[in-house]
Amino acid sequence: MAQAAAQNLSPQERQAVAQAIEAAVALHRRGRLDEAERLYAGVLKLAPAHFDALHLLGLIRQKQGDNPEALRLIEAALQSGAATADAYSNHGKILMQLKRYGEALKSFEQALARVPGHGSALVGRAAIRIRMQDHAGALADAERAAAADEANARAWCVRGEALTALKRRDEAIESYGRALALEPGLPEALINRGGQLREAGDAVAAIADYETLLASDPRNAKALINRGHALVDLQRDDEAIESYVAAFAAGGHPDAKANEAMNRIRLGQFAAGWDAYEWRWQTDEYAVMRRDYPQPLWDGAPMPGRLLVSAEQGLGDHILFGTMLPDLRDRVGALTVEVDLRLVPLFARSISWAEFVAYDHNRLHPGPADAHIPMGSLGRFLRRDPAEFAAPPDGHLRCDEARAAALRERLDDGRLIVGVSWHSQNKKLLASKSVRLADLAAVFGQPQCRLVDLQYGDNAAERAAVVRDLGVTVEKLPDVDNTDDIDGLAALIRACDVVVTVSNTTAHLAGAIGAEAHVLVASGRGRMWCWMKDRDDSPWYPRVRLWRQHLGQPWPEVVAAAGAAVMARAENRGR
Repeated sequence: MAQAAAQNLSPQERQAVAQAIEAAVALHRRGRLDEAERLYAGVLKLAPAHFDALHLLGLIRQKQGDNPEALRLIEAALQSGAATADAYSNHGKILMQLKRYGEALKSFEQALARVPGHGSALVGRAAIRIRMQDHAGALADAERAAAADEANARAWCVRGEALTALKRRDEAIESYGRALALEPGLPEALINRGGQLREAGDAVAAIADYETLLASDPRNAKALINRGHALVDLQRDDEAIESYVAAFAAGGHPDAKANEAMNRIRLGQFAAGWDAYEWRWQTDEYAVMRRDYPQPLWDGAPMPGRLLVSAEQGLGDHILFGTMLPDLRDRVGALTVEVDLRLVPLFARSISWAEFVAYDHNRLHPGPADAHIPMGSLGRFLRRDPAEFAAPPDGHLRCDEARAAALRERLDDGRLIVGVSWHSQNKKLLASKSVRLADLAAVFGQPQCRLVDLQYGDNAAERAAVVRDLGVTVEKLPDVDNTDDIDGLAALIRACDVVVTVSNTTAHLAGAIGAEAHVLVASGRGRMWCWMKDRDDSPWYPRVRLWRQHLGQPWPEVVAAAGAAVMARAENRGR
């Protein structure tokens, strides 16, 4: 312990202060914080600038959850002239909790200037470096701390965080395991290892980690939310909803409510689901895409004026939520709808009584409107009951029929024209939602079928590989840009006899124009809520048939099942 600062105390008072500090520290170490606090406070009455009393009372205030007062006390200790590496490190930890990361980094640097191998400061600086995207630097700090003290559980935990950021998942899981072997209930390690186990496809092990934490902290909202995600992966949707409900009750976390909403809609609990879906705007993911129009939010009641429906989320979501737009004709006097620029021609042709404008994330639409509603919020008023799903059999969008006919004439050589799309661009769910083109080509590349590429993005290498390995050609039409010419892609889909696709924009577009489409629906993380549960049809798109992947089922088996139906169609066509 640092010595008391020189003060105008008598020898007897100095001795009393020293004895009080010694007794307080002993009580502090035994967890008897109330008694230690009284002794520290007594010392500060005699010696207001006493370093140890200020520093250690600050740590008690931090433990009590009073970070501002903890910060004041420790800063006073640092100004007393007896600053230590421990004090600077603790100062940094409190600043981190207050989200003052730049200042926290400076405090950790001060600690390391005094003790270059200070384990706590290295761990703290590593955590800051992770936030600053300096993952290699964070890993170096964490490994220095762990090498200096192999029993430092938090060093192994933050090492796992750095490895996670560097996408070295197996090493991260191992590092979290080292942390938990040292400190079995360490919350960060349990949460983070659970997340990595889930990423690795082991939702059962992830749930075990979350439940270990919940056994000691039953109201830990983050563990409850993450357990809900893992339960969704296992298709235990009712239990997932219970976990989200518990998470929201524990802390009012908007992510819990938003995920509860999507799973209620998946189960057909539309009224409760759409109401809860409004919480999405309170989450970090959705807040950045919120359109803060000045007009009042539409309440679903008939109105004589103009309603502005604003865009949200991605291209497929615009198409999906766009299925509800025709219902507005008898409810509003006029309608303006923001959609992705690539969709404007398609929507304008299909719903001619409405105005469609290109969504611009940099500015709000300047046109007149009397009320406003985000596109995804329409379900709250228009799809509260299964009976309200009344999509026309031929879809709600109209492609360019002349262009479709011209494309059909080029492609029709007597074979069944099968349009294929196999990849999702969803950054979080890409791997779980996508299949290999080779799997589709192996099933559909039969003499009676002509395969046409409906996949957006550059896939020339994949198409070349199936020619080389399987002798199957998937034709890419050079005059249709599947990424930017969505109107052309819709015409190309219409020119096909049948579409086979994963859950992506192509699936929504095919469904929206009334094409015969077979959609491969992933299990686990890639199982999108809009495809509902335990059904092979879609209330959004009447001509879509769903082929669901069972948990653990290889994609080729799902493709083969869909292929059998399509091949039967091809055989019947030839008769």
